[in-house]
Amino acid sequence: MSTHLHRKCLQYFDEWFKRGWKRKPLLIRGARQIGKTTAVRIFAEQSGLELIELNMEKAWSFASLVASNNPRKLIEAIEFELNRDISPENPLLFFDEIQVVPQLLGVLRYF
Repeated sequence: MSTHLHRKCLQYFDEWFKRGWKRKPLLIRGARQIGKTTAVRIFAEQSGLELIELNMEKAWSFASLVASNNPRKLIEAIEFELNRDISPENPLLFFDEIQVVPQLLGVLRYF
C-alpha cells in the first residue's frame, strides 16, 4: 500500500471511529494481500484501542451462534471463547476473512 493511500485509509478509519455510537460496522473490501489487515492493526495501535482480531478462517465455536442473529449472545460466546471481557468503550472488534462466514454480516448490522 502506498504511503498516500495508507494515510488516507487511516484517516478514513479515524473519521469512522469518531462517529461514536452512530457508526455502523465498517466493511473493508479489496484484493488479497494489499494491507487491509495491517491497516486495521496500525489504526488500533495509533488510536490506543484494544484490537480483538478474529480470523474467521479459524474454526471458532462461537460461529455456530451466528445463525441466531443475536449480537448479545454472539459477544458473550466470543468473550467465553477468548476468556476475556469485551467492553463497549475501548475495543476494536475485527472479523478478518469474514467472507468465510457471510451470515455474520447480518448479525453485525445490529451492533
